[in-house]
Amino acid sequence: MKLAALFFFAFATSQVIAGSLRNLQRCQEVPPNTACPYIYDPVECGSSYSCSYDNECLATAAGYNIDYCQPAEPLCPEPGNNLCPRNLYPVACPNRIGGECIYDNACLAQAANFVNCSPVYEECREPGDNRCSREQKPVLCGDQYQCEFSNECLAQAADYVDCISAF
Repeated sequence: MKLAALFFFAFATSQVIAGSLRNLQRCQEVPPNTACPYIYDPVECGSSYSCSYDNECLATAAGYNIDYCQPAEPLCPEPGNNLCPRNLYPVACPNRIGGECIYDNACLAQAANFVNCSPVYEECREPGDNRCSREQKPVLCGDQYQCEFSNECLAQAADYVDCISAF
């Protein structure tokens, strides 16, 4: 009796696993030493387009008919039709492969369906040779006013002209 129960459990378990495996998409592997160009123009293939390859050549080498593949969603999609301002406050948004997409401002990033973007700041330039006083009248300069100088003379010595008072 114990043997029959154990056999039934093993049979039932194997049926569940087999049924689950039928629903999974198995992607074909690209054979080693495949000669394809180093072009990143990704495609998605398979019954549910869940197998991704860097380009059509690699998908074909893996055994897919390219007629049954589709272009993958771009890593950095165009914002499309939008009413965003033209201001330049760049943001960096993480893409699906660990890189980043840079947009001129947060509105354009949102129009491209990105969230969780971070501002991109320019590096602050150092003042060159100068004859500036040590006056403490701080100013903020740069495209997003992220560069601080003790006074306007030092900011001008670093080639900044559009600055605001830090107070």
